[in-house]
Amino acid sequence: MFEGKVVIITGASSGIGKALAVEGLNRGAHVVLAARNEAAMKEAVREYDPENYLIVRTDVTKQNDCRNLIRKAVECFGRIDALINNAGISMRALFNDLDTSVMEQVMSVN
Repeated sequence: MFEGKVVIITGASSGIGKALAVEGLNRGAHVVLAARNEAAMKEAVREYDPENYLIVRTDVTKQNDCRNLIRKAVECFGRIDALINNAGISMRALFNDLDTSVMEQVMSVN
């Protein structure tokens, strides 16, 4: 399923996104890793051939970052076969105690 495909994965610096990126590389995909933490993405794929992946620092809440991600993926690999929108954040609070800016950030990322 992954072999030869170009896959963008957001939230690729940790957790499920990181695991998906590594699994994609193990299965022969060209993986575009996208997240805010560039160092963590580099560490996640340090053992793999750089010709098979691209790291793009991306904040998914910023339109220009998202446009840049798509542009760089196409420039590097010529196409995009799949986009895994994995980036996400959570919060815990009683609704009465909730700062609306936190809710806006959660909605923007997720």
